Formats: sequence, C-alpha cells, structure tokens
Amino acid sequence: MKKLIVTLAVALGAGALGFVIARDVKTRTIWEEATDEVPPN
Repeated sequence: MKKLIVTLAVALGAGALGFVIARDVKTRTIWEEATDEVPPN
C-alpha cells in the first residue's frame, strides 16, 4: 500500500512539473510572438 502511495505522489509531482514547464514554454512562445523578444526572466 505504501508503495502505491509513493508511486502516486511521484506521478502527481511529475505531472505538476510537466504542466508548469509546458505552461512556461507556451507563455514564452506567446510572449515572443507578441513582442519579438525574449521574456525578461
């Protein structure tokens, strides 16, 4: 049972991290299209 919880936690963490990265990339792409420059980050 503990192994299942750990697996779920890892999967959830990886999913959240992937979502944040994807959102960041999408935001950066939109920013570049709108301003033709790299975002201040």
